[in-house]
Parts: sequence; C-alpha cells; structure tokens
Amino acid sequence: MRLRDIRELQARKFLMERGCASAFDLGTAAVAGEPNLHPKARTGIGLALGVHFVQRGLARVTKFNRFEWVSPT
Repeated sequence: MRLRDIRELQARKFLMERGCASAFDLGTAAVAGEPNLHPKARTGIGLALGVHFVQRGLARVTKFNRFEWVSPT
C-alpha cells in the first residue's frame, strides 16, 4: 500500500469519527506515526485531502472552512 493511500485512509477514518475537522486536523491525522513535519506541510496535506473528499462527495465545506463528513447514501 502506498503512503498516499495510507494517509487518505487515516484522514478519512478520522473525519468519519469526528464528523467535522479543519485542514490542520486532517493533515495531523494523515501523517500520524511519521517523523515530525512542519505545521505548514501538515496543513497542505490536510487541505489536499479535504478537497479530494469534497470532490468525491464524501465531505462538504462548512461556513467556518471546516470539512464535514457526508454519509454516502
């Protein structure tokens, strides 16, 4: 399994459990267990994953710029 897939899986699981998360929270969950990354890098990873989830219809953006899980029906 590639690193990108592992990060996506961890971030998706985190978003499903929390229901709503910021880009920084998603990035932190995605890189859990990896060596320390700069906070800007974590935010960038989280933002990319959040936008990816929105494009796939798994999440939506709230008015507070947070990603909210949308259950696929």
